Amino acid sequence: MKYILSFLFVGLLSLQFADAQIYGTKKGTISFFSSTSVEDIDAKSTAAEMLMNIDALKIAFRVKQSTFIFPKSLMQEHYNENYMESEKYPWASFNGTIVPNNNEKVDLHKEGTYQMSVVGKMNMHGVDKDFKAPITVIVKGGTIHGTAKFRVYMADFKIEKPSVLSATLADFVDVTVDCLMTENPKK
Repeated sequence: MKYILSFLFVGLLSLQFADAQIYGTKKGTISFFSSTSVEDIDAKSTAAEMLMNIDALKIAFRVKQSTFIFPKSLMQEHYNENYMESEKYPWASFNGTIVPNNNEKVDLHKEGTYQMSVVGKMNMHGVDKDFKAPITVIVKGGTIHGTAKFRVYMADFKIEKPSVLSATLADFVDVTVDCLMTENPKK
């Protein structure tokens, strides 16, 4: 009986969101940068995936670690093998809610520029962490353009840096997300 009730609840929930407007992309850009006195490290992926339910103000984002391209192939190899352990932890992801600033009413069905925050869980390197960041959403011409800039600390996700390389690796990276989404991306 418990399973039947769970199934009915999930079914009703699905019906509630069946008409929701979903925007998304599989070609979002995410980049990161860090700087030390010895070396700058930057990388970029154009294969980030994002889905946004503009009715429920929900957002999901993920990027495969191995899609980041570095200016030096050795940096890319070290990133995937030594730091992110990309075979073991292939994805970084975020699932959360879009929260209007100052309790403003936001209608993402209407064109405009909206300054908001995302609040939820980020998963990277096998670690889940509560996360909040500012986001800018521009609704225009049937698309939604979402951008965000935030800082990620390596220690928060148990990413270790060898003491030998401590001068070449910063304790954090500055991340930039840029996604142009269209409605019903699966169609």
